[in-house]
Formats: sequence, C-alpha cells, structure tokens
Amino acid sequence: MKSDSSYIFASAFLRAKEYGSASERLNSVIHAQTTDSLCEAAAKMWGQSYEGSPEKLFERAITTAVESIGSCVPDKRLFYPLLYKYDCTNIKTIIKANILSISPESMLLNCGSISTDTLLEAFRRQRFHIVPQNMRNALADVTALYKKTGDAELIDIVLDQAAFKDMKADAEKSHSPLLMRIITAKSDSANLMTYIRLRKMDRLSLLSRSFIPTGSIPLSAFTEGSSPGSPEKLLHFIRSTSLRNTAKQYFQGNSTLAEIEKASYEAVLSEVQSVKYIAYGHEVAIRHLLVREAEVINCRIAYAALNGVFTKEKAQERMLLSYV
Repeated sequence: MKSDSSYIFASAFLRAKEYGSASERLNSVIHAQTTDSLCEAAAKMWGQSYEGSPEKLFERAITTAVESIGSCVPDKRLFYPLLYKYDCTNIKTIIKANILSISPESMLLNCGSISTDTLLEAFRRQRFHIVPQNMRNALADVTALYKKTGDAELIDIVLDQAAFKDMKADAEKSHSPLLMRIITAKSDSANLMTYIRLRKMDRLSLLSRSFIPTGSIPLSAFTEGSSPGSPEKLLHFIRSTSLRNTAKQYFQGNSTLAEIEKASYEAVLSEVQSVKYIAYGHEVAIRHLLVREAEVINCRIAYAALNGVFTKEKAQERMLLSYV
C-alpha cells in the first residue's frame, strides 16, 4: 500500500466531488416531494444530470464513484475487494442468462473491477484469467452443480462464498486495517442476516451450506447441529464486533426484518464513521465509495415511498444514517 501522503491529492479530489455535507445531501433526499424532485436532488449531489431514468441515475452514481476513485488514487487495485461483489453479481447474471439462452448485456453492472465487455469476452472464450482466483475456481463447479441438481440457488451460494474469499485475500494483501475490518464486518453481517432469515423459515439446517467463511464469528456460534445455538453464545462471539447492537436488537424480539437489515448495514458503515475527520489517506477513498452506496440505498428507499410502496415515515425509519 502506498504511503498516506501519496493520497493527499486523491483525498482532496474526492472530497471536492461530495457536493455539500453528508447531512445536507441526506436532507435533500428526505424532503423531496416528488420522484422527479428526488432524482433531480440526487443528480445534483452526485454531480450528474437526470435524464428521466431513476434506475440509470442510481447505477451511474456508483459507477462514477468507482471511476473517480480509479482516476486519482496511486493504485486502484487496493480498492478491488470493495468491487468484487459487483463482479460476482455480473458473473452470476451471465451464467444464469446462458442457462436461459438470453442475452445478459443489459443486466450487467458497470462498476466492478472487471469491465463488462472484458467479462463477456472471457465467457465467450471460456478463458477466465482476469477473474479473481476463488471466483475463477468456483466457475468450474457452479455450472456442473446446477446441471446435477437443478438448484439455481447453488450458483449464488458458491459464487458468494468465493467472492468473499477473494475480498479477504486481497484485503489482507493491502495491509489496510480499515479494509480488513469492513470485509470482516460484511462477512459477519451476511451470516447474521442469513441466520435470521433461515431461522424465521425454520430452515436453519441450510446455514452450513451458505455460510460465509471469512468473518470473525464461527458457524458454531450460530447453530448446534441443525438447531439454533443459544442467544448467549452468539452474543458472546458478537459482542466485540460492530454487529453487537444488531444481534441484541434481534433477540429482543420487537424489531421487523427491515429494521434488523438496516441495523446490520449500519454496523458495516460505522467502520468508516471516523474517517471524515482524517485529512488524507486511502481511507478517504474507501469512505467515498461506501457513502455513495449508502446514498443510493437511501434514494431507492425515498423513491419507493414516493411511489406509495410504504409511508414517508417508514422511509425515514429505514434510511441509513451512520455515515452522516
């Protein structure tokens, strides 16, 4: 990893891309009265133009954040672990599209570490050297697994696990404590939410096959065989992580799944809360991307409320706030 001083320009450049403070940007979303005014406000705070397609605006918001980081940092590969989830999504999309004999091109995301054109060409040639190692290894298994079982969910499970392994491996190479904490928190968050959903469906026996192996909380903390482990045991393992309040909120039993999901995402975001006080460093670029992702989520929530999916009060309850 480059020295912090090599990020002086990048930090200033990325902060200049953040129009207004985080709280000002959030208020412009909360107080929008129509879907058009929301999208106009979102476009303004991201330095874009709104051309009538909310979905394109929201996707472009992430893409431009990734492009901005790549254009100014000394080594953009440092940030690839945060982009592997988009690569993983694109790989799953291409595989499923091939199974259905349809074109995946219009469904791909343009914000991964691998360009969509490069990834499509890799599948055409069946040459995957550009894919991170664990996802590359998984590609040899997932199609065969699907043909054998007919279970499309296995494609998601196997590739998600591989993507997290790639995130962790490259985060360790980066020697960035912040990046490692984020990947660990994302892993723990994914496992906690899977545990909660499977327990709700009385299908906890499936946790072992979908468990993400890159977190700090072991599988044994969640289950005892196919039965739930004790809350005390899980809380013991989780108490030293940023997810401790999320777990407590769940076991208190008075929160909806949406509220638990919000708390889980907030726990990951809390890892970058103090970065806004750092003058410069690679951490500023990490925070820039995570804040942009959170802002897109908040805009999607506000957009859904303005379309009557739920009330404006419910929308504000669901919005992410810890980055502000």
